[in-house]
Amino acid sequence: IAALNDAYRVCQEGRPGPVLLDIPMNVLREDVTSSPNADVAQSHNMESLNSNVEMIITHLRNAKRPVIIAGHGIDLSKQRKTFLRMVNVLKIPVVTSMLGVDTIPYENPYNFNMIGAYGRRWSNYIVDYSDCILSLGTRLDCRQTGVNRNAFAPNAKILRVDIDENELKNYVHEGQIDICADLKYLIPKILQDVDFTGG
Repeated sequence: IAALNDAYRVCQEGRPGPVLLDIPMNVLREDVTSSPNADVAQSHNMESLNSNVEMIITHLRNAKRPVIIAGHGIDLSKQRKTFLRMVNVLKIPVVTSMLGVDTIPYENPYNFNMIGAYGRRWSNYIVDYSDCILSLGTRLDCRQTGVNRNAFAPNAKILRVDIDENELKNYVHEGQIDICADLKYLIPKILQDVDFTGG
């Protein structure tokens, strides 16, 4: 039971995902009793969160051609509704990853569709000519950036937010600023701060 509880905790915390348990046959045949799992609590550093949000808002305000890349992490963190409110307040273009394509309705005026090898030409142009990218919960893999990662949005600061610090090691270029954070906390905080200061 302890191993099952541990596996459940691991699959829920940080970046959610599958966990493999190799259970011997004799154990599978045993009768067991269990108690309900408590909700997995995730800690976050409020000071770091405030600092990151302040930096993000400053970069977006100073940019002439900002864009948001919306990834599947928005859905995994259950922040789609808050994200849409944030977009409507910020009023800047949004492009998506393949798995993040449904994070913003097709008819939303700020939706410029999917980027990458399977994306739209205009979406890739928006990213290519941007000077500030807010990447939310997407891996920025080679299907999005191309094999020559230095050529991806070469003149942009990339504010790259991911809950998995290992993904941030998959470096894009020197304009990348790593932000290891949970979108469950970061997106509402961005919305709160831009609403408070008038967008």
